Amino acid sequence: MKLFAIVAATGLAVLAAGCGGSSVSHETTGDQQKLVLALKTARCMRAHGYAAYPDPPNANASSQGSGTRFSGTGIDTKSPRFQTMETSCEQQVRKALGLR
Repeated sequence: MKLFAIVAATGLAVLAAGCGGSSVSHETTGDQQKLVLALKTARCMRAHGYAAYPDPPNANASSQGSGTRFSGTGIDTKSPRFQTMETSCEQQVRKALGLR
């Protein structure tokens, strides 16, 4: 009976320790989701007339405008058409991925 109690207590301690470090894995998952969103949005933009739309440079790019470099692409990121299409693509991708 003592052995069972020791094993059970050890298991609970390991489980509790594992829960404490979970924020790192959530951050990594969040970064991965951001990258997938950004990559799929870029693909959508290219499919809708913006052939030079670049992929995001890294997983920390939470949206296309924050990290993607447009200089030299000839894309006017301030044009109403571009902004409308980017918003539309991002919304379509979020819906397809089940994100808010």
